[in-house]
Amino acid sequence: MIEAIALTGIEAGQARLAVAANNIANAATPGFARQSVIQSAQPGGGTLSRVTAASENGNSLLQDQVDQLSASYAIQANVLSLKIAHDTLGTLLDQRA
Repeated sequence: MIEAIALTGIEAGQARLAVAANNIANAATPGFARQSVIQSAQPGGGTLSRVTAASENGNSLLQDQVDQLSASYAIQANVLSLKIAHDTLGTLLDQRA
């Protein structure tokens, strides 16, 4: 269960990184429509993320940079959760053997 929750968190973080990078790369492109990622809780745990048009117009490079840092930290936290779950399971299996 924790693995599925962490994996969906990693996927959401990757989507947020990709959207922020796309917004930054296209900030000076005429007519470019910013994007954002909407996350919602899934029944039973985890998150569902989807890319949508951003609610605000114009450039928001500072917000995109903050979003990249936030997504990076969220990915790192979810990877750590996976590692701890893996290590805990390994310890439990070693004790049962």
